[in-house]
Amino acid sequence: MAAIVSEMDSALIEELGGNRIPVVFYDVGTPRPNITNIRVNYRRGMEKLASYLYSLGHRRVGFVGHHATLGPSTSA
Repeated sequence: MAAIVSEMDSALIEELGGNRIPVVFYDVGTPRPNITNIRVNYRRGMEKLASYLYSLGHRRVGFVGHHATLGPSTSA
């Protein structure tokens, strides 16, 4: 099973991990038996995006994000 979520209850992660079904989480959870996660380097992605837009001549860029409590949008 693949779970693509922005937040996940730790009790649900434990419950899913206790089953014999392999689970892959996108950017949440900690790897353990039957659970794998895929992590994203948001900082590097944004650096590449900004560099690309700059190379195209763009000098004024805005950012619109979702709720501010998510780690990727608040990481320094």
